[in-house]
Amino acid sequence: MMVKGTSENNNLDKTQLRIAISEAKTSALESGDRESTQLLGIMEILVKLCHSGAASLPDHNESELTTYRRVVMVLDDILDGTMLKIKDGETTCRASKAIGKDHEKLFGATIPLNAGFGRRIDMIMSTKNVELSSSEWKRPRTPIAKCLQQQSKNIRMNKAILSYLLALPIDQEDADNVFSVGMDWTGPIG
Repeated sequence: MMVKGTSENNNLDKTQLRIAISEAKTSALESGDRESTQLLGIMEILVKLCHSGAASLPDHNESELTTYRRVVMVLDDILDGTMLKIKDGETTCRASKAIGKDHEKLFGATIPLNAGFGRRIDMIMSTKNVELSSSEWKRPRTPIAKCLQQQSKNIRMNKAILSYLLALPIDQEDADNVFSVGMDWTGPIG
C-alpha cells in the first residue's frame, strides 16, 4: 500500500495513498474481513488528518472541540459494530454524582465534599447505559495549572466509575480484570 502511495520521487502522495487504502478496503469489504476494513478506515482518517503538509502542523489556537473531533473520528471507527457508545457534549458522570450524594449523607451538607462530583466531562464511554470511563480534552494553549486541574478531575471521575463497576455483583476472578481507561488530551497530545 505504501509503495502504491509513493510518488516517482519517493515522497508519499496523499491522493495515491488514499486510492491504495480505498482499493484494499474494497477488497476487505468484499471478502467480509471486518477487522481489516476497520483498520483501513482508521488509516484513511489518519492519512486525511496527518498527511496534509502545513495543515498537519499543530495549531495552538484551535479549540477544544476541534482537537476532540479529530480523536473521536478515529474512536468512532474503532467502536463501530461494538456495544461501546460515546456520550459527549460536556455530560455529567453519574458515578461521581452517586459518590457525592453518599458523602453528603455521611458528612452532612456542611462539608462541601460534593463540590468535585457531578462535574461536566467531555466524553464518557459506556455500554448498556453503564459508564466505563471518562476522558477530557483541552485546547493546546491551556495553562498548565488548568491542565492539572482538569486531569485531576478526570482521574477522580474514572476512580468513581471504577468504584461503581467493582461494586457490581461480579465474581472476584472477573473483578481482577475490571478497569477504567480514561484519556486526557491537551491539543494533539494525549
